[in-house]
Amino acid sequence: MSYHIYKTKGFVLGNRNVDDSNKYFYIFTRELGMIYGKAQSVRDIKSKLKGNLIDFSFSSVSLVRGKNLWRITSAECEYNLYRECENDKEKIIFIARVFDLLRRFIPEQEKNSELFEILLNAFNYLKDNNLSKDNLKNFECVLLLRIFNNLGYIENFSGIEKLINDDWGETLFSDVKIQNKPIIQAINKAMRESHL
Repeated sequence: MSYHIYKTKGFVLGNRNVDDSNKYFYIFTRELGMIYGKAQSVRDIKSKLKGNLIDFSFSSVSLVRGKNLWRITSAECEYNLYRECENDKEKIIFIARVFDLLRRFIPEQEKNSELFEILLNAFNYLKDNNLSKDNLKNFECVLLLRIFNNLGYIENFSGIEKLINDDWGETLFSDVKIQNKPIIQAINKAMRESHL
């Protein structure tokens, strides 16, 4: 029997050990949404998957749909956000918080390519730019606003279109300073409504 192999890119949001050498992975993908997949023998020293499915990685993955879950057949890490940002503890803590939120919040196998692009653009900007402590906070506010807006939890307020649609950079961070109060209120309300 032949199986269809799905090839996609995704963020490795987390994992958990199972059996002696296997792991389950949470991967948010462009084409398939959030998948929960099993990698056989990934904890073995000789495993080809081992270094390509590390938490915080952005990887190209090949998957086969099993009866109850996905099987990860191959992976190639394009970059690892931890390694890219390892000299900035605040960035690492921020990424971990966002990945935890995504893992708990996004339903499995619900394609959301718009949210994927939001995250891809945001994390590419984050890894390629040095941000002051204030701008990292502004960055976090905008990213959370964009995530919750995409998922339908944000009510419109004056100036939201600019915050949702503008490119990352100093101009956007200046707008966040001006709009800080309604942004925080909108995010807090979204967190309450989502029961996180």
